[in-house]
Amino acid sequence: MLIAKNLGWKSIIFESDCLELVRAFKNEVNIGEIQSFILDIRHWVSEFERVGFTWVRRSGNEVAHRLAEKALCGNIFPTCSSCWPPDIQTLMANDR
Repeated sequence: MLIAKNLGWKSIIFESDCLELVRAFKNEVNIGEIQSFILDIRHWVSEFERVGFTWVRRSGNEVAHRLAEKALCGNIFPTCSSCWPPDIQTLMANDR
């Protein structure tokens, strides 16, 4: 969300292949183990004009999956859309 905010985006849709997480962001369920994380996300929602959370199949979420893998490895994300690593740019271009 910070990257989207820094890029000046006003509307954003987050996709996840975890239905339980999407439901938590929409205030439909409570996931105690990560509730503080959920509350942080809900706080950031107020920074945008429109925010959506939606469930997608794992096969339709490849960009997010790869970005999460890179985050676990400690890679730092760029702050501009043209600075993504080539593998991520390819996935983004092919994302439908």
